[in-house]
Amino acid sequence: MSEIEILDDIVGINKEGVRCYPYKIREGEKKGFFSVNLSSGSVGHQAFTEKQLRASIDAGDFTGKGTIRMIPKNTTTGGAGSLSVIYYKNMKL
Repeated sequence: MSEIEILDDIVGINKEGVRCYPYKIREGEKKGFFSVNLSSGSVGHQAFTEKQLRASIDAGDFTGKGTIRMIPKNTTTGGAGSLSVIYYKNMKL
């Protein structure tokens, strides 16, 4: 199996306090995209390209709401969760 593609300058923190990063979905209808939810609910994830994801963060869409499917580095997608963006390009949101 190939390595999981992550974006290491977009960071969320899981319940255990571990830094997590958005990853490209590897199967299904969102294969090759990042899974993003711009609402405050748990349903409604959309497939975003990296360019769309960064533009959305730059536009403030993750300030107080919105999540991205993320995983810790060097792990599998089995432990993925939808997390808020805490840091972007080494700056706290």
